[in-house]
Amino acid sequence: MKLHEFRAPIFRCALSVFSLALAATLVVTGTAQAAPPQLSANAVAQVRVIDSIKNAKSATQRKIDSRLYLGMLHERRDSRLASLSDFRFVKAESDNRVAVDIVLTSAGQLASALAKLDRVNAKVLSSIATVPRVYARVHLRDLETIAAFDEIRAIRQHMPALTNKINTSEGDATHDGPGARADFATTGAGVKVCALSDGVDSLASVQASGDLPADVNVLSGQAGDGDEGTAMLEIIHDVAPGAALGFAQGGPDEAGFAQNIISLAISGCNIIVDDITYLDESPFEDGPVARAVNIVTNAGVLYFSSAGNEGNKDDGKSGTWEGDFKASATTAPTALAGMTLHDFGDGGNSIKVTNAGGNYPILIWA
Repeated sequence: MKLHEFRAPIFRCALSVFSLALAATLVVTGTAQAAPPQLSANAVAQVRVIDSIKNAKSATQRKIDSRLYLGMLHERRDSRLASLSDFRFVKAESDNRVAVDIVLTSAGQLASALAKLDRVNAKVLSSIATVPRVYARVHLRDLETIAAFDEIRAIRQHMPALTNKINTSEGDATHDGPGARADFATTGAGVKVCALSDGVDSLASVQASGDLPADVNVLSGQAGDGDEGTAMLEIIHDVAPGAALGFAQGGPDEAGFAQNIISLAISGCNIIVDDITYLDESPFEDGPVARAVNIVTNAGVLYFSSAGNEGNKDDGKSGTWEGDFKASATTAPTALAGMTLHDFGDGGNSIKVTNAGGNYPILIWA
């Protein structure tokens, strides 16, 4: 088993029993710790309850991720949840639905899956056959019905996109753009550089001020919402003022992000950059976004993605940790008999995370 931990503004909610046990032992502190912490009695009780519920799932119910499944049981007032009084359950929003990403068994199943989703009054927000996935809003009560469809492989809680924000445009000076343009006698003319981000809300006003050219190619219907894209285009234009520019949003979900990568390449982009992160993108295997990047780079496009401001290992400030599963020598509490907890390296079941801001630890496991 491989585990990753990295810092990001949202705590990934799709917790398995194993990761819940890990999360319960994480200590976020800036002070010295005398001894590895132990699981509290409350955490032990929660792990046991969730493990029992997980083991009782049918094959159809296993298609529904843990957070959504527990939210469905909570809406039904399932008596097994009585001891999870402080658990943060997924709850229906103002339209009495929740956002989900539905993974299909194959691209050829999209049409029939959409027809069946319509019968349960699901609101489909986007669907991409090539991935194949559907982003929709559904009632919690309908999750089992949807999971029973032959076309459905998995139903996951929808993960929104995050951008790696840009505050001050100093990119041209930082990379010695003036020197590079002089030394290589180039302005970027003949190259099309395209960006993927949240949106280009201020594009027209920035074009009017002369900070961007009038002919920015925004893919039809993909202007998005926000202004990180405008900022990215300004930096690109400062560095390569002769290059043609293009844009598409990095959403509304991973399937849409993947499709827009391919669409930008088709539109003639030679270089594509993004500042988008989806917290459920797997480090263990290529998801839809990574597969789309492989497609365009195999066709000769250069692709660059912002890694965020996560520090680095050499300076002892890395925002990530990775390791193989290692069975803990610490005996699990009696209530968790039969379970094996992970040893992060302290001999117990914990890892010290020094947190200077509002970011939370995120666990990804295989």
